[in-house]
Amino acid sequence: MLKQLFRSLGGRIVLIVISGIVLTLATCLWVLHSKSSAIIREDVEHEMKALLVQVESTTDSIGELAQSGAFNYAEMAKELEEKGKENYRNTTFYKTVPVVAAWAAVRKAIEGTPISFRIVREQPRNPDNAPKSSLDRQILDAVGKDGKSEVFLEDSESGVIAYARPVIMSKSCMSCHGNPANSRTGDGRDVLGFQMEGWKEGDRRGAYVLTVPTSYVDKPVREAMIAASAWAIPAGLIVLIGSVLIVLRINRQLSDTTNHLENSSEQLASASAQVSTASQRLAEGASEQAASLEVTSSSLEEIATVTKRNAENAQQAKESSHLARTAAEAGLSEMQNMMGAMSEINKSGDKIAKIIRTIDEIAFQTNILALNAAVEAARAGEAGLGFAVVADEVRNLARRSADAAKETAEIIEESIGKSRAGTEISRQVADGLNSIVAKAREVDDLIAQIALASEEQSQGVDLINSSINKLDSVTQSNAAGAEESASASEELLSQASVLHELVADLRSMITGQESSGQSSPTSSADNFFFESGTHPHSSKGASKGSRVASLNAGSRLPLSAPSNKGGFEDME
Repeated sequence: MLKQLFRSLGGRIVLIVISGIVLTLATCLWVLHSKSSAIIREDVEHEMKALLVQVESTTDSIGELAQSGAFNYAEMAKELEEKGKENYRNTTFYKTVPVVAAWAAVRKAIEGTPISFRIVREQPRNPDNAPKSSLDRQILDAVGKDGKSEVFLEDSESGVIAYARPVIMSKSCMSCHGNPANSRTGDGRDVLGFQMEGWKEGDRRGAYVLTVPTSYVDKPVREAMIAASAWAIPAGLIVLIGSVLIVLRINRQLSDTTNHLENSSEQLASASAQVSTASQRLAEGASEQAASLEVTSSSLEEIATVTKRNAENAQQAKESSHLARTAAEAGLSEMQNMMGAMSEINKSGDKIAKIIRTIDEIAFQTNILALNAAVEAARAGEAGLGFAVVADEVRNLARRSADAAKETAEIIEESIGKSRAGTEISRQVADGLNSIVAKAREVDDLIAQIALASEEQSQGVDLINSSINKLDSVTQSNAAGAEESASASEELLSQASVLHELVADLRSMITGQESSGQSSPTSSADNFFFESGTHPHSSKGASKGSRVASLNAGSRLPLSAPSNKGGFEDME
């Protein structure tokens, strides 16, 4: 019975609640214990600190009174002499020693309390003040070697809490513990007969120690813990009982909900079987339509390919024709340039002919001048012989120049004739090129029109092909959607079976009982498929794990909402 209880959801929740309550109570009590102990220890420390501060202030006050002459030391010395130094503790002189008066005040203040007071010192005058434990040694080291002004310790071995402050030598202490040379009795001893130690003002000599048993501190903490437990444990029980009642109510509501889920899973199985059959028929029709459109699309693609190739060829022919036209226009331009150059050559030949005629005339005039010079030389006789020779040479040069000018003129006349013939031929060639350019322009325009028409035809075929492709894509999508719908309905049927198993597991988890192995809600749906000749699991199946994952991924099931009696509304 107990094992079944903790296997159920309610039992597990109750166990978690109990664990949480126990852990919370334990944590709260532990925190309360720690905080209370720390606060009480802090209060004890402040109280003991105030007592030791009182010791120091009392010591200083009595010392100031002694130095001001408030005490009659002559009378006190006489009393000490009468009672004897062996009974010095009962004398007025001893009681007026500053530190002794302070001890008395503190001891009186702590009467009736567990606090105890003592002085710890190395080599003390009173053997009772010698260090007796490791705690005393630790205190002396702290205020001596370490130079601490106060020490707060808790000794678990002796079971006490100790607070200590150093004993610092003041001016009033020097009359008993100072330089032996300053002894009032002149023998290096103080009035009470003790050897003066030769200490100096400001020296640290031992410690004032207050101790209190740890039981004195732990008692209020223990009482506080008992009081807190007296409240916390009943409160925890009340919360636990309330949690159990709430869990029982939730269990009842969850049980009602599982019943609704089970009924809905059976309805879901029946509906998914009908949807699967309709989806398969739709998928078959869409597949046939998609096949027809695919054939049409293939034919249009072939036409589009041929049309596109024709358009590309027309474009290439257009480019070739444009290049031929450009070359013809360039040739015509070069021919016109050549005709201009030939015309310039003709003009230059005319100018050269004029220059040659001028040279011929100059040679002729030079020849006449040479003849005149020869005549004049002949008249001069022997005196003109040298001049006659020069005149003869000039005449020869004039003749040679005339001959050269004549030959040059003939050559230039021949060149001018040939240049004129070349100019005429160039003009005829230019006329031919003009005709070629005109025809090339006509061919270029015709090919451009053919290319434009082919491009428009290709674009039109592409648009038709694109429309067919879109129609085919839509048909394929419809076919795929129909197949997916059929597959989804099959998966839905599988999920209905998984849902039924999950509901059984949920019921087992809530009640803590083993699953009874109830029949699957898909049995009626399976009969429906066997009668129609098809079965949803014949084409596609899914493992239980994948179905559960698909179900958890957000598949919406047409579940009927729980009623107000035991439904989800009661859980708010």
